Amino acid sequence: MSKFDVPLVERVYRKSDDLTASLKRFPEDFVVDELWQPEFSGDGEHLYLQVEKVGQNTAWVAQQLAKVFGAVKKDVGYSGLKDRQAITRQWFSLTVPAERAQIEPQIEGVKILQRGRHSHKLRRGTHAGNRFAIRLRDLEGDLESHQGLLAERLDAVAEHGFPNYFGSQRFGRGGNNLRTGMQLSARRQLIKHPKRGIYLSAMRSALFNGVLAEQIRLGNWPEILASAYPATGPMWGRGRPIAAEIGADVEARIVGEQSELCDILEHGGLSQERRPLVQKCTDFNYSIEGADLLLSFDLPPGSYATVLIEELVAIRHERDHLSPNIQG
Repeated sequence: MSKFDVPLVERVYRKSDDLTASLKRFPEDFVVDELWQPEFSGDGEHLYLQVEKVGQNTAWVAQQLAKVFGAVKKDVGYSGLKDRQAITRQWFSLTVPAERAQIEPQIEGVKILQRGRHSHKLRRGTHAGNRFAIRLRDLEGDLESHQGLLAERLDAVAEHGFPNYFGSQRFGRGGNNLRTGMQLSARRQLIKHPKRGIYLSAMRSALFNGVLAEQIRLGNWPEILASAYPATGPMWGRGRPIAAEIGADVEARIVGEQSELCDILEHGGLSQERRPLVQKCTDFNYSIEGADLLLSFDLPPGSYATVLIEELVAIRHERDHLSPNIQG
């Protein structure tokens, strides 16, 4: 892969665009519930809000909540980022005095479901995972001849899991986060950039995806699944590299080819970590309703529902159609 390009992924179960479907045509086609129910201390300076948001992104909602409650933006906490073109339910925390805790915010696409008070800020990655309910609309292709093949893919994902790639949203539109990060680094402007963390994450994720794609391309997926210990890939950073359980020679070659990227990550303050090459979902269910495929499943934090979906069908990239009462 070029240092500026998002690496191409290698699919395991779907090798062609034989079946396609529309994703997120309406917010209600992609419903996400954070799997976490906090046990509040009942006092403390932090107000916790369970929020249902429709057609809005997490960072924007956090900013609006800070304005309404008179909180400092940096003091707003949330456990994870949730999709914009979706209906999602998640928790936020804000430093708010008791006399302002019952304010009813009037924010477009936002509803408060629960409140509580706690002694500390909500930190990233606190939730146990996310529950997804997804409608893939207008399946197209030779459905009659491929119905059995689709069922095989669904059953394989449920039984074995799927490649644990970072989703395309990690890299920004058209891979812009990766490209911009590399360019800023070349001009020595990355270190103090306000989006430095986003760009470093994109570069780190690109290296991981490149290693995983090459492992699959070379036929190592069965060995990865059969490994007695969970096989992992590199989340690059400073420190002694952690040995790969499967395909160490493949990983070493890709890392060597991306030495400039690795150098940026090491100097960016990140430490060596590992990420599983396989991700499993739980409570997986599916059904076909007319020309639509309905899916429901749970995933742990840091994994991507879109990556799972793309092992089943190809997502058609068409212009999103928002519901009449929702504005972007």
